[in-house]
Amino acid sequence: MNYFLPAAWHELRQWQIERLCHLMAENAPQYYLGRGRGIMMAALLAQDNGRPITKSQLADVIGTEEGRRRMADLSGAIDFIKEAPTLPVRPDRLCGRTAIRADFQRVRFGTFLQVTTLWSILKRLAQKEIDGMTADERLKQYKLVLVELVDQLCPPLRRESKEAPALTDDELSLLSAAVMLWMEGLTTMLSGMYPSIFTYRPEEPAVTEEKADDAARALQHAVSVALGGDEEETDGGDDPVRTAMLMVRALSGGDVTKVDAVLRTDTHTCLQELQERVEESRKVKASQKA
Repeated sequence: MNYFLPAAWHELRQWQIERLCHLMAENAPQYYLGRGRGIMMAALLAQDNGRPITKSQLADVIGTEEGRRRMADLSGAIDFIKEAPTLPVRPDRLCGRTAIRADFQRVRFGTFLQVTTLWSILKRLAQKEIDGMTADERLKQYKLVLVELVDQLCPPLRRESKEAPALTDDELSLLSAAVMLWMEGLTTMLSGMYPSIFTYRPEEPAVTEEKADDAARALQHAVSVALGGDEEETDGGDDPVRTAMLMVRALSGGDVTKVDAVLRTDTHTCLQELQERVEESRKVKASQKA
């Protein structure tokens, strides 16, 4: 058999992405990549002439010493999954519904703001203990936010009940893995496309190592600059709701009659405009200091 394994994120086929999400879900609630090599993982992602290997082929791979040795030799190809994706990767469908474009092309800016705000909240609920909230309360809130986020990423054909469905632990883990894979890749892609608003510059004096790893802080810092704020300050910390409000304000020029138009505009058109405004603001400030 001529088995083949993907060697990069962009080489993954849909069935491989779905299997990878299931594999990641088995390691929940870590929510982060870093799975290392494994014969079973390699076998589940392997393809034979573009198709998943069959159950009988899988039995041959796992059940024989020769098959395991062959797959172990091939498994180095999937080392790329030890690192976060560099582009948005996601299943085409979540909860039985078709997902929006992974790269947010031709997606309204209002949807982008809702998604990024919910994603920031979801990460906090997953990674941090919150004062005044028990573990059960935090899990309940996590499920509510996750379902709302999936509604934005895979809009229902008609509005369903706002009450969150009863998710099993397996369903929760699978959705978390799929959303994490998508959002981490999207953040990395946007940082490369719009570095002035998603990435801190090394030469900026007030930037700390902690901030450099925080896309939310970088974004808020950049928007504050676009609004005429000081380079050395980031008003509001990393509050995702306030960041979204500041982005709309920067694009609307503070004119509330233009807010709806901004929210309906294509996401990348808005991000490109923000990028240019940040660069222009920095050039003006640099000339004033000269």
